[in-house]
Amino acid sequence: MKKSIVCAMAGVLLSASAMAQNDNTFQKNNWFVTGGVSTEGFMNTDGYITAAGKLGAGIWINPWLGLKLEGVAGGLHLLDNNSGQVFGGHLTYMARLYGAKTYKPFNLNLALGMGFYHYKTGDVLDKYTYMNTLNGNFGIQAVYNITPQWSIYAEPGLSIQPKYYNPDKKKDAALSGYLTAGITYTFKEQFKGASKTVSAAEMELVQSQLRSMNEENANLRKQVNALEEEKRNRPAAVAPTTPADNKLQDATEYVAFFNINKAYLSDKEAVNLEAYANLIKKYPENKFIITGYADKQTGSAEFNERLSKLRAEAVYNTLVDKYGVNKNQLTMEYKGGVDTMFRENPRLSRAAIIRMVK
Repeated sequence: MKKSIVCAMAGVLLSASAMAQNDNTFQKNNWFVTGGVSTEGFMNTDGYITAAGKLGAGIWINPWLGLKLEGVAGGLHLLDNNSGQVFGGHLTYMARLYGAKTYKPFNLNLALGMGFYHYKTGDVLDKYTYMNTLNGNFGIQAVYNITPQWSIYAEPGLSIQPKYYNPDKKKDAALSGYLTAGITYTFKEQFKGASKTVSAAEMELVQSQLRSMNEENANLRKQVNALEEEKRNRPAAVAPTTPADNKLQDATEYVAFFNINKAYLSDKEAVNLEAYANLIKKYPENKFIITGYADKQTGSAEFNERLSKLRAEAVYNTLVDKYGVNKNQLTMEYKGGVDTMFRENPRLSRAAIIRMVK
């Protein structure tokens, strides 16, 4: 019996898995635009950028080669209480230190750059009203991906430039700490398939797979029941008394899908849950378990564990608070990040499954 059920389930899933392949791969030659603000100082009090705006564009050629060209304009602090202006252009090389192989909510990028800067100092410095320099920088860029195309970042680092604020030592190098924050938009998704939601056809396919497995399970149970009935009806046998059958023998499992990195149900999913809520209320003696899952290829283990828990809670709260299911019939569990459950497609692991407790 158990072997037959397992074989039936495996056959359905294996046949479906051949229909699609995981395409969660880095999108190469991906252009982007960016904007941000920056400030210097922290180490140098004689001359530093108080605040500057940055606008730029760049391209990710591959995960280990990104180039960004930015225009910079802002204000300066000079010597004691003087001010000036800065204008320039900056070219930055970037490489992904974390999040290069699969789409993740967070990335860490290496940033190495060099730029040409024009400092306007007015009459603050003897003999000079402006100075042109070449500056370099080294930083680590921490990126949070709002969506697969929009992201925000913070970049702390070190900048090195000549002492433009000191005419006597203008060829000497000065080191400053800097902090840049900004937003980036990539024209293609960072990874293929990262933001695609589960289509209605895919949802129906998964639900039909579950229905087929439950039908197979029901057919096998009917065969066993028939054999037991035949045994009870034999003349030499004493038929045992059976209690009234007030329990649901077979319940179709239901899968509620979620968008990437999200733990709230779409309006469509919430509506679909109403029919299952009515089924649960029809059989108050049965117990059901809600299991939350997350895509193992997206996010850290800690992030996915919390995400899968929140997804289970979202289904639980909808059933109880919106549709009036008795909470004593429901229990929750969460599995964290898992390998793909259906059709080798990571999007189909962003789900919560409701099962009847046998």
